[in-house]
Amino acid sequence: MYSHCCTTENLARSLWPSTLPSLCSEDRPLAEMPERVVVPMSYGDVLDWAGVARNPAGETTLTRYVLSHARSGSNGPTATQEIILHLQGFVQKVNLHPLGDWNPSASWAKQTMTLIHCGNKAPFQAQVQALSNLLNVVGDSFQGGEIVHLPKIGLEGIKLERPVFTRGRKGGDTTSVLTDMDDLSGKAKAMEPLCHMIIKKGDFVNVAVAMQIDVKPPLAHPRIRVNLVMKEIVLLESKSLIFTQNRIRKEGDGKGAGTESGKSGDVLMGA
Repeated sequence: MYSHCCTTENLARSLWPSTLPSLCSEDRPLAEMPERVVVPMSYGDVLDWAGVARNPAGETTLTRYVLSHARSGSNGPTATQEIILHLQGFVQKVNLHPLGDWNPSASWAKQTMTLIHCGNKAPFQAQVQALSNLLNVVGDSFQGGEIVHLPKIGLEGIKLERPVFTRGRKGGDTTSVLTDMDDLSGKAKAMEPLCHMIIKKGDFVNVAVAMQIDVKPPLAHPRIRVNLVMKEIVLLESKSLIFTQNRIRKEGDGKGAGTESGKSGDVLMGA
């Protein structure tokens, strides 16, 4: 279920400058949107709106949970649906290489992206507040546990991640050392420089984000790791096109704004 961040009176997406595009798949105003698709602003309301549910597809060495929206059925059982948030922002840092930040000493690899507000604090603050409240819900759901990792969120930026792989060896410790025997054809090594670079620093994007919660035993004192995981990225406006349009507006010329190889609305990474 896709959800949107808001302030008391506005959706965060509507607070961005009118010159920036927004997703056309959901164009209803806040007053017309069902409560289940809008993150409440107050922490008390968020507690009633969201919870933590076990993901049966989790890893064998840990228990994986997701953030969910629970709705009571008429006949008793409660149906849960994973919450996926729509976040917007300008790209400050990005690593979408096929192997992510892989290196021989890491136990796992991930892709990363950091979003910033570029002076548009109001919509960004609404997103930060919503994420902070949701992270507090996770913390309250695991009383007595030790949270060993939380995503970095604040006005200085929102850091998103996407796990690429975890390397494991039978009978040994988890490792991500890629040996010649693992990659006889050399195809894995060849993937690294072949990644597309459509998403660049300065681009304005919409990112579908899920909260991934991994809990390691023992149950009496679990260790909890929380990440904001990228599911899908949509390029709303490229940095070069934004600069071109701003220059044209300053010059008072309303004619053509130029073109860019990445067109607005292109879906660049699927879930």
